[in-house]
Amino acid sequence: MEQIDVSMEMDRHHNQTSRYLYDIGKLINREMTGRMTSEDGDLIIKQLIAIRKPENEIEFLHSVKNSISNISRILIDAILEYELNLGNNINVLRLDSRIDEKLTIQQLIKKMNISRPTYYNWVKKGLQTIRIEGRVFISQSDLNNFLQNYKED
Repeated sequence: MEQIDVSMEMDRHHNQTSRYLYDIGKLINREMTGRMTSEDGDLIIKQLIAIRKPENEIEFLHSVKNSISNISRILIDAILEYELNLGNNINVLRLDSRIDEKLTIQQLIKKMNISRPTYYNWVKKGLQTIRIEGRVFISQSDLNNFLQNYKED
């Protein structure tokens, strides 16, 4: 009898999680059309708390903030990868103008699938770099601008 109860509880949790993911998808769609409200954000947080049932809500909300930041980066990378695969052309790269993440040289090389000499060639041809505490970074907006105007010799 206990085995059936555990199985039913797992099914209920799975259905609840699936419904939550469906709701998140709907909310993302609403945000994309400019119709998402702060009440929608509250709903997301309440659903997360209901699913996870944390002992300490303050610590949980802090971890949610960190997770959202990580998820944003992962989704942006996935979108960029998808766009690059769709267009098979580096000029397809277009980012949300509200996000201007700074890339290290290594991250740029990996993300754009280029060699280090190609990176140095791009810098010679006008790719803007930023020095912060001795490290070199490239902003994604500067990279977009460069790629829009880049012409191979």
